[in-house]
Amino acid sequence: MAKEPGQARKRIIDAATALLQEAGYDGFSLRKLAERLGLTAAAIYIHFTDKDALLRAVLDQEFAVAAPIWFAAHPLSPTASPRDRLIALIQFYLAMGMGNPVSYRIRFFHDRGADSQIRDWAAGHFAPDDNARHLRDALIGWLGLGSLADPEKTNLCVMELWGILHGLILAFAPVDLPVDEQIRIALGAAETYLEGIHA
Repeated sequence: MAKEPGQARKRIIDAATALLQEAGYDGFSLRKLAERLGLTAAAIYIHFTDKDALLRAVLDQEFAVAAPIWFAAHPLSPTASPRDRLIALIQFYLAMGMGNPVSYRIRFFHDRGADSQIRDWAAGHFAPDDNARHLRDALIGWLGLGSLADPEKTNLCVMELWGILHGLILAFAPVDLPVDEQIRIALGAAETYLEGIHA
């Protein structure tokens, strides 16, 4: 592989991302990846110690680049209301799950097809509490301290919204609709919930 190490590593990660989305975890192998890249599997081991290390890099890259790309394409005004910020965050979560179904299942639901090491890593790195914290902050910003002054009610609302979003993503998984349309419909359902707790 006659490239700088950083370029070679990125090329492997990009190809692994595509293969993972096409074949799923069970259909993913370093042998298939090497064939796709025109390499030997040994060449991949120069950059990654094993399959799990490569998949960790795939999930890290996907998550790290997703937010800036999403919010650049869906910019918020500096004067955006707290509600607009909450809706943008919800749209981002929906886009991540609906646009990357295989990675989503590994990241949040510890795909049963995944080896225990990658499941454990995914559970530790993308714990629901960490992700739900962003929703909690956005909900408090929108609703203010009034109805969410009670910590128990705050946590209940966050977990309800968290569950609704993940339920919507899973419900649309087998549906043959463009991702933008899935997001539009799911966002409508999430907004209905938000209006209910705001009332």
